[in-house]
Amino acid sequence: MSQTLTKDLIKQQVLTLLITKYENSPNGAPTFVTISDTPWVDIYNGGKAHAARERIHVVLRELEATGLTDVLWVSTQDEFQVSKVYLNLKKIELAYEESGVMRRNTEMGILQNILLPLSEHPWSFVQTWRDRANTLLSHGKTPGLGRDNADTYSDIVKALEALTTISAPMTVEQFSQYVYGSVQYFEHHLRLPLVKLLQDTSLEPYQTEQELLDSYNLITRPELALFAGHLHFAINSVAYNLYLFPQGIGLPLAGVTALEVTHIQAKRILMVESIATYYSLVEQLQTQRDLIVYTGGYPHYGLRALLKKLLVHTSATNSLLEVYYYGSISYYGIRIFEHLRQTLFPTLKPYGMDTATYEAQIPHGDTMCEKEATQLDYLMQDHNYEHWQPLLIAMLRNRVQAKNSCP
Repeated sequence: MSQTLTKDLIKQQVLTLLITKYENSPNGAPTFVTISDTPWVDIYNGGKAHAARERIHVVLRELEATGLTDVLWVSTQDEFQVSKVYLNLKKIELAYEESGVMRRNTEMGILQNILLPLSEHPWSFVQTWRDRANTLLSHGKTPGLGRDNADTYSDIVKALEALTTISAPMTVEQFSQYVYGSVQYFEHHLRLPLVKLLQDTSLEPYQTEQELLDSYNLITRPELALFAGHLHFAINSVAYNLYLFPQGIGLPLAGVTALEVTHIQAKRILMVESIATYYSLVEQLQTQRDLIVYTGGYPHYGLRALLKKLLVHTSATNSLLEVYYYGSISYYGIRIFEHLRQTLFPTLKPYGMDTATYEAQIPHGDTMCEKEATQLDYLMQDHNYEHWQPLLIAMLRNRVQAKNSCP
């Protein structure tokens, strides 16, 4: 490592550290760094790398000679060592020039200009995020994307603009090629900051990054839509009876797209969040005339496409079919229920998501963290969740959330 520690690198790192401290310090406060602040503290204190330590001393003496810094030396038995390196504020402009560091207000202004096109983005949440980011940048702060630099911000703008043009699902690799001309660019440079932005602005209950990206038509891993029970359908004019398939079937998006619902023999549609519960209910189809749909990973595109087809068929036939959602008794389970009810099935009913069921599940539930409690408290304040209040009160009182279990 000492071979790569050149004089130019030492100089650049020392000045960068000093400027960073200068920009983060109260006006008039002395600006200094110690050896422990540097990336080469282990080399300096190692005892064996005499050449590297002397090289550091040479650079610090040269910086002193130019008036950029003042060095406080301490005497040891064998030699002088560095205690502190002070920045000479009278030479601050030269320090910026010599280090290659851009002034923070200049850098923030550049980032503000890069984000400016988002003020007219068709999605209101993007405009809101841009306004918040602009305010933070004007105060010398960043919106915290993890990679706050001009290249990343430019990539973010390109991605957010491109997302509005996607009318059909595509893999993240296809999206990366489409926007950046490289199948790996998104994964290597943009995934983390874009996901953070979308998570920070999302109002929907996405439990995983995969679900979040899927909601924007970006597929990270192809998923199957699983369903079983009393349903007749056709694919490419070939008729099928779903009930004859043991444990149902799983279709990729292309299969769901080609599927035509011809007749629903079931007395009810039951959407199930837990895969174990799904297969348990499938085993009971001989005695229960149900159509069971596995909703784990909601809202992945294939699942949404299947649910929309069921909705279209029931609406077209004026079916009085009852539709239920059997989800976990948790913030996410409740949010997913409401999302399904508000966007697909207005008469949707909860199944096994009542206070009595919850209280029976408490001994087997999971302890609720503070974030989850805060999320539930947020639902308590939302009038759209008034009918959930008895359950929410019980959950907040016990600080336990319960997964649905096999009946």
